[in-house]
Amino acid sequence: MNKILQHISKHEGIIRILLLLLIDELLENFAFIPLNPHIGFLIDNILFKVFSLTSILLLNFLILKQRVYFKPIFLKIKLKNKITFTILFIILFFMPIMEQSSTKILEAITIGLIAAIPEEYLYRGIVLGGFLKYLKSTKLRSEKSRIIFCLVASSLLFSLIHISNVIFDGTLNTFCQIIQTFGFGLLAGSFYIAYSSLLAPIALHFLLDFELTISNGLEQNTQVAASDIPSYILTSFIIAIFYIIIGISVLHRANYHKLLTKINS
Repeated sequence: MNKILQHISKHEGIIRILLLLLIDELLENFAFIPLNPHIGFLIDNILFKVFSLTSILLLNFLILKQRVYFKPIFLKIKLKNKITFTILFIILFFMPIMEQSSTKILEAITIGLIAAIPEEYLYRGIVLGGFLKYLKSTKLRSEKSRIIFCLVASSLLFSLIHISNVIFDGTLNTFCQIIQTFGFGLLAGSFYIAYSSLLAPIALHFLLDFELTISNGLEQNTQVAASDIPSYILTSFIIAIFYIIIGISVLHRANYHKLLTKINS
């Protein structure tokens, strides 16, 4: 019994993180969803994400008290990277809004913000940050190996949480979402570690959802013909691999000691 208690005490931080995730999921699925007013797709999503962010902030305060970092990043980025990010921003933000109605642009901005802020706060700020803080006693050989382990673990949780979408999106679409969100989780986590600020993955997540909403609309058509299923799944793997390659490149050049020093202080 003492050994069990010692083991629990040793991993108390990780247990608290998992408990926070579990309670958050229970609140979303058994508190908000049954009370969903069904006003409209956009309004319902705004209300859901506000509820989600509020519960995450409250749970973090009560259970974990994990610090999350939001320092401005653009002024401290090297000139070469500033040029790259500016070009990427123009491609993903300004080019898609040409010839789009103001209503559609506003909808895309709204979807981008309400998706990016709570999800990045939870999975990069709290989960990844918490793993980096508490997973110190792993048998991994180097600090970089521990960081990669934390990235993979937090990204896996981020992807698996999308299993609940099977009710609305079906098995195939949910499976593809899990594949893609795992890759994106690694990419977003790499940005958080590289720039020591949650603003980096929030901006990345915002641009992605903004682009998808501009291109496909609010309620996207998720029907896939049987003949297209193999290519649909393959595309999801290719997208995930693309995210992972960029994430590895960002992490390889990153000074990850800054974030670790902050988290462990």
